[in-house]
Amino acid sequence: MFIIYPVLYLVYISFFNWKGLGAKEFVFLNNYKMILQRDEFRLVLKNTFIYILGVVPTTMILSLIAAVLLNSKIRLKSVYRTSIFSPTAISFVATGIIWVWMFNSDYGLVNRVLEALGFSPADWLRSTSYAMLAVIIATVWARVGYFMVIYLAGLQTIPEDYYEAAEVDGATSFRKFLHITLPLLKPTHVLVLVMLTIFSFRDFDQIYTMTSGGPLMSTTTLAYYIYVLSFVRFRFSEGATVAVILLFIVIAVQYLQRKVFGEEAIY
Repeated sequence: MFIIYPVLYLVYISFFNWKGLGAKEFVFLNNYKMILQRDEFRLVLKNTFIYILGVVPTTMILSLIAAVLLNSKIRLKSVYRTSIFSPTAISFVATGIIWVWMFNSDYGLVNRVLEALGFSPADWLRSTSYAMLAVIIATVWARVGYFMVIYLAGLQTIPEDYYEAAEVDGATSFRKFLHITLPLLKPTHVLVLVMLTIFSFRDFDQIYTMTSGGPLMSTTTLAYYIYVLSFVRFRFSEGATVAVILLFIVIAVQYLQRKVFGEEAIY
């Protein structure tokens, strides 16, 4: 009722010309042809993959580094864990509002720090060059804590015997990380990669609150584009068409990930 029927009805709507009210005009694949030929759609598709390539690897690397450091014997470990995990408890709407203030060109903390370091301030959220970077930074900040916990759980499963044997052989901390930690965390890497990819494709809240897809659609991703078509322009059939295209893109990406990582991919 809440998953299968809506998806099937979404596909059904994509075959019609419909603005939400009135009769539906059957156009078969014309919506798909029109959307795929539109320069606007190509820009949105490009923005989506730039966003994913910015968020996914950065979040994975920072989450892994944080997990490894917090898995070691350091003082105030619980305080650091709580501090890093705290942004995860904040909704993405609140996160977006926080970072709008942080990136404010007049009194934002980010520009004040840049000025203190001798760099020129930037008009982050009104610049086509920096707006996407600002959204990526906000998303990474909000996600690192969540995936740090997943990496910490993965680190707990690695037997200490491996590290003790490596120490006897004279392995450095870096070599232990490279030859023991990274390979044995492969299932965790795959889980984090799959989850992050899916989350990034459907991200909407922070884009809506921070940039509303602008400036000049430079931060409009497929998820936000569906909203614009459906609830701003009231072209529901076109919004449904883009949603179906997004669905198939996500399926294709997950299929490729499964091919690359084999049966260790977790869904």
